[in-house]
Parts: sequence; structure tokens; C-alpha cells
Amino acid sequence: MSLQDSLARARLALSYVRREMTIGASNNFDVVWSAGRSPGCVYGSGTAINRTLRNIKASQREYVDRLSLSERNLLIFQVFAAVGERNGCGNCGIQTALALVYLYNFHDDIPLDYMQRTDRDHAFVVIGRRLGSNDRDYTTGGSEAGVCDPWDNSVYAATDISRRAYGGADQFGVESLWQRLSCE
Repeated sequence: MSLQDSLARARLALSYVRREMTIGASNNFDVVWSAGRSPGCVYGSGTAINRTLRNIKASQREYVDRLSLSERNLLIFQVFAAVGERNGCGNCGIQTALALVYLYNFHDDIPLDYMQRTDRDHAFVVIGRRLGSNDRDYTTGGSEAGVCDPWDNSVYAATDISRRAYGGADQFGVESLWQRLSCE
């Protein structure tokens, strides 16, 4: 996969999130105040996510207990995405989950990571990270990896993470909370 392929997939995911997030990122002040959006929507989405996850665990405990950590995390991101779609809004985590689930469902031939900054509260998707690279060191992911950051409405090369991801930083920490590196 080339960088152009990764960025093309990132643009498709970003477009999908924009279409589904009719209210948007109500905790992004540039969006909230300029567009008159509802700041309470992100809080309401978080409450709905917690309620949904509690209901799943209560009603399907045996199923959930059999899941691996990776499968549980994917289930959690699927719930984030469903609530975000239903409510039309979400913070970076919800929007990133929506992009990840879209790519997971419709582009099953690509490596994906739900990435979280360790030094700030922010999440984004990395597409096309090189197999065997260190998920905690974005510089090892390869020049073909791309980023989809729906909350920031941006798509860029993963090599630019420290400069482009929300807030930027010279000392920049990330970790993958879920990944699909094998595309068999």
C-alpha cells in the first residue's frame, strides 16, 4: 500500500464521518461556536455509550467474557461509532471510532490502528502502518502510513503526526488501543 492509497482511504473515512456527524464535534470550539452547535451533545453521547456497554455486558456476559482484549476493544469502538452515528456528534474518540469501524467494515485489506495520544486527550486512525513497527513510535510506521483525524477534519502522512496531530509536540507519545495488522 502506498501513502496515496492510505490517504485516499483516510479521505473516504473522513467524508463518511462528516456525513454521519450532522452536529459534529460539539467539544471543538471552532465548530461549536461558529456553527451554533450543541455543546451538550458530546456529554450525552458519553452517557449513551456507558449505558449501552453496561447493557451489553449485563445481557451477554458469557459472550463478552469469551472475547479477547482486541475483540472487546473493537466491540467498544463499534458501540462508540453506533452512538455517534445515532446522535450525530462526538468527541475525537467517537469520531475516530466511526472512521475506524467504517474502514474495518468496508476496506478489509488494510492495516488499521485506533491511536491515542499518551500526552494529551486525543485519538485518530492510522492507516497502513508497517507490520512489525512499534505502535508507540509513530516514526517506525513507514512512509506509506496515513492518518485520518476526523475531529480535526484532517488527513495527512503518519510521518507528520508530531507536527499535525491536535496540539503538536516535540515530545509526542502515542499508543494503539486496537489494531488490525494482518489482512488475511
